[in-house]
Amino acid sequence: MKTFGFLLLALTLPLFAACGGEDSGTEPRSSPTALPSLLETPTASVTVREPLGAAGDDLYGSFVIPPGQLATAMEAATKVERPILEDGVISFSEYERLTFAALACLEEGGLAPMHYPSISRTDGAQPGPLLTSRGEYIFFAQATPGQAYADGRRVWDECTKVAPTVEFYWTAIKTEPTEAERQAHRDSIAACLRNSGHDAPEHPSKHDLAMVAFPPDGVIAELNEPDWFQACHYPANDEFAIYSVWHGN
Repeated sequence: MKTFGFLLLALTLPLFAACGGEDSGTEPRSSPTALPSLLETPTASVTVREPLGAAGDDLYGSFVIPPGQLATAMEAATKVERPILEDGVISFSEYERLTFAALACLEEGGLAPMHYPSISRTDGAQPGPLLTSRGEYIFFAQATPGQAYADGRRVWDECTKVAPTVEFYWTAIKTEPTEAERQAHRDSIAACLRNSGHDAPEHPSKHDLAMVAFPPDGVIAELNEPDWFQACHYPANDEFAIYSVWHGN
């Protein structure tokens, strides 16, 4: 999941879409018990996506933990992570196995893993995770009708925080865009803007693009970009699997 910080996998922040309040009177579910066995057989009933397994290693490779960091990583690792980290290499299939175990754990706890078909939009949610071109899984969790928020949040935390070290190395380092990729992303947005009749530098900085979207000084006074800017921004986000020109690049 893509998380922002030290949460597991390629996640978005949780969304409990149909849950009641904490005082809804709903009996709390028992804690999910599936995670240990699902690490060996990582399937999830509603994800509608088969894990790639070893084939994913050919597509997305692996990450070698710098030797000087391995001892510290092992000290910080959870019990679930240690067998994966001990050889100093995290493969895509190992990262994926933890992801699908977390998905199944969420399902057992009464949450439905969901994703949006585009990393740029938040509509048209579909079951299961999204796998980006960088080899990151992204999903959020939707509660069942009437499920108390506190209950859903507990399940989310329990199921998605079992492998923070693997998550950190895979999503914050291995699949993090390079500066060259970030510039290519901005260049693509600018080229689209010029083709649609707007002025934009050939190799813009983030601030250059902000001045196009929010003239005259690039001060972002509102969250919503103009539609004509989104028409160039969102396709570039999807093409490069980079989330925004305003945050992180």
